Amino acid sequence: MGYNGSYGGGGSGGGSIAKDMYFADITARDISTTNNPDRIKQGIVCAVTNGTEYDYYQWDNIGSQWREANGIYQGKTGEKGDGVDFFTVAMDGLSSDLFVNHNLGRPVAVAKLYTPDGKISDVYVENLDESGQGSTNTAWVSSSIPMLGTLTLI
Repeated sequence: MGYNGSYGGGGSGGGSIAKDMYFADITARDISTTNNPDRIKQGIVCAVTNGTEYDYYQWDNIGSQWREANGIYQGKTGEKGDGVDFFTVAMDGLSSDLFVNHNLGRPVAVAKLYTPDGKISDVYVENLDESGQGSTNTAWVSSSIPMLGTLTLI
């Protein structure tokens, strides 16, 4: 089971994990996922102990599965971030376009914005750096409205 704490996340940072989303092992995480479907939303993160540290996972609604997120929470897992399936950025609603430096090590195929009210919005994305050159580690994303929520690059 998850940690016996209150629901809700930590502070305002994009990397906060709710107290009830820490698990002793994968089996406990999976049991909690099954028993608490209302807690499982796109982009929610959990931590599973692996001895002295944690492995991090982020929920993917598209694939209906937990995806490894150590590359996001612990840094790159290789020279180009090999093994990272997606990259997230907490958006504060102050901009409608920006350049995002990511560690996917490949061009971004899809960008989605997951808003605090649970809506999912498509976001325009081009694999360009700030000089307008093609890039595998930078993406320009743009929305018709200021972005608030979690921007996910896949």
